[in-house]
Amino acid sequence: MVVRPRFRYVLLHCFPEVPVKIAPLVCCTLLVGCVAPWPGTTPTDKETGLGTPPLLEDAKVAMELPGPVGDHGWSFAHNEGLLYAVDQLDLTGSRVNEAVETGELAQQIEDDIAAGYNVIYTASSDYISITQQKAVEHPEVYFVSCCGQVYNDNLTSYFGRMYQPLYLSAFLAASVAGAGDDVRLGVVSSKPFPELVRHINAITLGARQARPNAVVDIRFIDSFFDPPLEAQFSRDLLDNGAVALVSQTDTTIMVQEVAARRDRDGVDNLYSIAYDNPDACGDDEPAPGCITSAYWNWGPLYTQQIGSLLDGTWDPTDVEWRPMTNDSDSIVNLSTTPNGFPTDIVGEMTDLKTDLIENTQKPFVGPIRDNKGVQQVDGGDEMTDLQLDTMCWFVEGVVDSSSGVDVPAVVPQACGGDFRD
Repeated sequence: MVVRPRFRYVLLHCFPEVPVKIAPLVCCTLLVGCVAPWPGTTPTDKETGLGTPPLLEDAKVAMELPGPVGDHGWSFAHNEGLLYAVDQLDLTGSRVNEAVETGELAQQIEDDIAAGYNVIYTASSDYISITQQKAVEHPEVYFVSCCGQVYNDNLTSYFGRMYQPLYLSAFLAASVAGAGDDVRLGVVSSKPFPELVRHINAITLGARQARPNAVVDIRFIDSFFDPPLEAQFSRDLLDNGAVALVSQTDTTIMVQEVAARRDRDGVDNLYSIAYDNPDACGDDEPAPGCITSAYWNWGPLYTQQIGSLLDGTWDPTDVEWRPMTNDSDSIVNLSTTPNGFPTDIVGEMTDLKTDLIENTQKPFVGPIRDNKGVQQVDGGDEMTDLQLDTMCWFVEGVVDSSSGVDVPAVVPQACGGDFRD
């Protein structure tokens, strides 16, 4: 597997004020050696100079989460994955630390290590640089970073190609919610990381696969968990004509707001796409209007990763960015959709899913223009993993109506990836 670590991405997150040309020197000095190589390189274990940690007789796992486990979203899904691995591997100890602020992460990791935890999972893009630093400071401990594509002798990282099920979900939403070539979807997203920008673009491309003139109206809450603001933005998007909301935050607020609007106005042509968990539409039955959920399934991956530490097969350079598959271990997928969709839509979705599984870069195959009209990907070209993982530009059709009229949405400078003016 070719690994393309996002060193530049980490630099821009750690030191946004430092020019990119000299940032590597700053990062190497402050982090006591470059713990992630330049993109496109794959170093051997010896190049890091730390040495491989000892084989574990028992894994005691601590997990740092950016939100509360009760959010029924991102943090909940990671916690469920760890519980699955603990059960599968019969581990003797694990700890989950909820709502860990970035400024508190370093001390929390130190506390976990002092308490005897020898495997540390950090489940946020905000945590990447601190995780790298702690891996250097504690070569006797294993670290696993969600997001980042970084690795070292005692550090690896992982993610899933969530853009695939989000593309499919948006195709489904636009197909059932719109008519003709036009439809408007709304997205409330958390923070402007390349990950979320990539997801918004996949949603837009999926909607435009069904309705060529579809637009996706977006808002950022600039947080992982802000229910009041999520509710307000959801209502704003519905007021501005969105016929479907696609969730990209850590709650089910958008699902609830669509259900409430359907009830208030007595309409049945408003829809939502839930996120993070297979039951995010509802525990027993889907909330009114909730079509499906694009969800994470971390358990099988966690079981494999922790198991490799116990059986001696640990390979930190095997950075995981898993695609959607057709089996129950798929790290990303769509929950079962309700019956009643037209057979032609179901058939096209099946074909699209097959294409995605066979080519993990889809839907990011050219030609693709950005929302300023500039062609970013030529016809037939595929975006590389590095390009996807540093994506800080919006595709054609991503708009912002917060001013009262549609304008091309602008990626905030905080994106910190391959930013283009």
